[in-house]
Amino acid sequence: MLTGHPIVDKVAKINLAGTVIPHNWFSTITFENGKPDTIAIVLLSEIVYWYRPMFIKDEATGRIKEVRKRFKADLLQRSYDSFAEQFGFTKRQVRDAIKRLEDKGLIRREFRNIHVDGMTLTNVLFIELNPEKLSEFTYGIEDMTTDEIGSDVSTDRVLRSNVTPYTIERQTNTEITTKTTTNIDDDDKDEPINEISREEKTECNPVTEFEKAFGYLPPSILQQEFEQVIENGQFKKPEAIIVEAIRLARKQMPRNPARYISSILRNFEFMGLFTLDDVKEYNEMFEQKRKQAKRRRQSPTEINWDEL
Repeated sequence: MLTGHPIVDKVAKINLAGTVIPHNWFSTITFENGKPDTIAIVLLSEIVYWYRPMFIKDEATGRIKEVRKRFKADLLQRSYDSFAEQFGFTKRQVRDAIKRLEDKGLIRREFRNIHVDGMTLTNVLFIELNPEKLSEFTYGIEDMTTDEIGSDVSTDRVLRSNVTPYTIERQTNTEITTKTTTNIDDDDKDEPINEISREEKTECNPVTEFEKAFGYLPPSILQQEFEQVIENGQFKKPEAIIVEAIRLARKQMPRNPARYISSILRNFEFMGLFTLDDVKEYNEMFEQKRKQAKRRRQSPTEINWDEL
C-alpha cells in the first residue's frame, strides 16, 4: 500500500498521460466578464502538450538517451477542423478561441503554403507557443528564460496563502521513514531507531539545505511552494528532489535563488521527471550536452574559466 487508501493506491498505478490544465488558467484566461474561457483553455492545453518534450529511453537500461520534440516542422501544424473534431467544438468556436489566445499573446498564428506529394496547400495554419506568456498566465509573473534552466517551464501548481510556512523547527510535513508507524509512545522506546531514516530526514530538509547554500532562510513564498510540492505534488520523495533543485541552483548562484529553484521544480514536473533518479539522469545528460556545446564554441586561444 502506498497511502493506505485503496482507491488512491489503485489510481497511482494507472499511467495517466496527455494534456494538463493548470488551475490558475481558469482565473487568468477569461472573458471580459471574468468567466473562464473554457474552449480557449482546452485548446491551449492541447497546444502545450505538443510543445512538451518527448523522452526516448533505452530499452535495455531504461535510461533517457534522447529528448525530442513531438511535431515534425519548426512550429506545430494543426487545423481548426482537427481541433474541432478532437474536442467536439465547432470550427467557428475553435477559430474564435485561437484568436483570443493570440490576442492575449499566448500563441502566434502563421499561415504558410506547403508542398505535399506534389500538391501545394495554401494557408496552412502553424501555431507558435509563447513560453514567457504561458508562464505569466500560469504563475502571475514572467519566468526565467529557458536558457537559464535548460528547458521550457510549465506545470500545474497553485500557491496557497493559507499554508503554514515551512520552517526548520517544523522540519517536513511528511516524516521520512522506511516503515509504517502510527503512534509513538513509551511502549516503543525499546525499539531501535532506524538510522537511515534519520539521515534521510536530515539530508532532505529543503529549508536547511537552502540556508546552507545561500546563507539565509528561503522567502516565505518559496517555503509555501515547498509545502505545496510535498503535500500535493507528483514527485516521489519530494523533499529529496527539492534538495536536488537547491543544489543545482547553488552551482549557478543566480541573482534570485528562490525564483530559480521554483523554475527548476516546475521544469522537473513539466518534463515528467517525478523520481530522484530521473532528475539526476536528466541533469547529467543536460550537463554533458552543455559541456560539449561549450567545447565546440571555444577556440584554442580562449581561456577556459572553469579550469582556473
